[in-house]
Amino acid sequence: LAWIFATLKMWPGLSPPLVFGVKYLLLFSGLTLFYLAARNVLVRPGVSAAAVACWAMTFYIGWGAHEDLLNTVALMACLSMTLHAMTRILTWRRPRDWIYLGVAMGLGLLTSYLYIVFPVALLLAAALSSFFRDALNPLRLLLSLAVALAVFSPFGVWLATHTDDLRRAVQEYMIGWQLEPEWLIRAERGAISFGRSLLEFSLPVSMLWAFLFWPLWLPILYPMFDRRSTEEEPHERAWRTLAATTVLIAAGLFAIAVLAGVQRFKGAWMAPVLFLGPIWMFAHVKRAGEFPIAIRAHAATAILLIALVFAGRFVEWRGELTACDEDGCRPYTPVQQWAEAIADAGFVSGTIVGADPHLTGNLMAEFPEARVLDAGLSPEAFPPPAGRGACLAVWRNSDMMPQALSDYLVISLETRPRGTEPQGAVRRYFRGSYDKAATLYYRFIPPSGKCR
Repeated sequence: LAWIFATLKMWPGLSPPLVFGVKYLLLFSGLTLFYLAARNVLVRPGVSAAAVACWAMTFYIGWGAHEDLLNTVALMACLSMTLHAMTRILTWRRPRDWIYLGVAMGLGLLTSYLYIVFPVALLLAAALSSFFRDALNPLRLLLSLAVALAVFSPFGVWLATHTDDLRRAVQEYMIGWQLEPEWLIRAERGAISFGRSLLEFSLPVSMLWAFLFWPLWLPILYPMFDRRSTEEEPHERAWRTLAATTVLIAAGLFAIAVLAGVQRFKGAWMAPVLFLGPIWMFAHVKRAGEFPIAIRAHAATAILLIALVFAGRFVEWRGELTACDEDGCRPYTPVQQWAEAIADAGFVSGTIVGADPHLTGNLMAEFPEARVLDAGLSPEAFPPPAGRGACLAVWRNSDMMPQALSDYLVISLETRPRGTEPQGAVRRYFRGSYDKAATLYYRFIPPSGKCR
């Protein structure tokens, strides 16, 4: 995503419609590739489309992707590309598909570190399958890894030469990691958070599927009901088992993080774990025979939810500005008016420093020639200062400079602020509002070699 937006920043220039377009292009690509992968597994177009429709019936993709979660949408596109490549490899065993897999893995690693869970789980599941094991050629796998490394290498080289943040994170983790009984408390919290996140990501599609296709699971609980089943081909059983094994291995990899002391998981992080869930569900539907009424109900529910999402987004858009408080309302923040006021206050060129990625990211678009830093990232992650300009600290929601911003200025940028109170405050109405306003505070800092 950073590369995409860096390219767009150079030409034709960042704008809200362009960011909107990038997100929906990624979403369309992800769903299309998922459908193509589902066709390779489930074969039948209707069942494959039903598996794709499951994504419209999850909160994080069906609703959250339209509201935010740009990184999750990009991650989903990379997961779909990887799944499509693997289904081609396991179906046709052609060498060129291993190159395709390598490109997918390289792009996935550049998108999110969580991505690595999915290809590792999928490759391990294929290796454990007697039906698919012979498709995994070690030399071709090395070719895929070489291609992935080549795609990842520009960022990998930078990461290898900028290890301060990584080293600091490891040190903080080692300091905070404790043995029992604290470890048991951490593991319990992590396990609860992980389980809750899995459930959140699967809703409401898992409940709707269980309701519509109840003949698949009810006979397991109540044997008096007959189980529906058809003659299943060996390759169909192998695909269904592969999907289930991949999910279990991915969940096991996340469980290692629980044992390592991770206490908080987010629902959006579960995409690599449950990505094969829809294919597994409809592989069972295909195995059990025809469900004409349930399939139509599933399609109708997906269409209804899509329509409700668009209607809900319109209603939320109309009421969001009225309902949100002045410290929030990020989509309506008057960044352009703030930028004009900062320029009027004397900022012509130099470095702008903040401790809010939403604020600094928007100011980066307003000041394309300036060097805009965020306290959440090392200064080495940004281009070095050029020329002799001003050093300006900006923040909001408080009439005193946040401690994180003050520490960043002193420690990371080696400046000497003469105070933490603002030198100026800019209060402007939110876009589209005449009764709610937001305030931006700023202070000019004596320039240093790293902030000028």
